[in-house]
Amino acid sequence: MHDIYHVILKNRKIDRLIMPFEALYCVWLIITLILNFKLFAYSIDAQFVLITLFYFSGWI
Repeated sequence: MHDIYHVILKNRKIDRLIMPFEALYCVWLIITLILNFKLFAYSIDAQFVLITLFYFSGWI
């Protein structure tokens, strides 16, 4: 039982760390959609990095 609670607490800590990055990612997507990737051409690379970060955080 103790291990289950430990895993839940660990996942909550990871989620709290990642939530600001998710918010930043959403804002970044909105900006790139509005500006048609003109000023934020490098955003594709950043989005790839963020997507892999979210994938690994979900995998952990």
